[in-house]
Amino acid sequence: MVNPHFARLGDEWLLKRTTPRGHMVQRPRGTRDFGPLASRRRRMLEMLLEDEASRAGFDRVQTPIFESLDLFTAKSGPGVIGQLYAFEDKGGR
Repeated sequence: MVNPHFARLGDEWLLKRTTPRGHMVQRPRGTRDFGPLASRRRRMLEMLLEDEASRAGFDRVQTPIFESLDLFTAKSGPGVIGQLYAFEDKGGR
């Protein structure tokens, strides 16, 4: 059964990005969608690599999906800083 939230384009599955009014929305530059098959393959590879790393004595660490801007601006050059996205919360931080 085909997931109605994905559209097929050649061999790739793309997440359908539409607003409630039916307007198409493009994903952010530099990102990509992974359809069901690609997601399963990626997850299998992740599990294989995680298992190998575990056998070598390493443990999994997960960091936040976003961080304070100060963390990156303190240690990065202008080239990296120019590629960052900064969001402000309701408190102005």
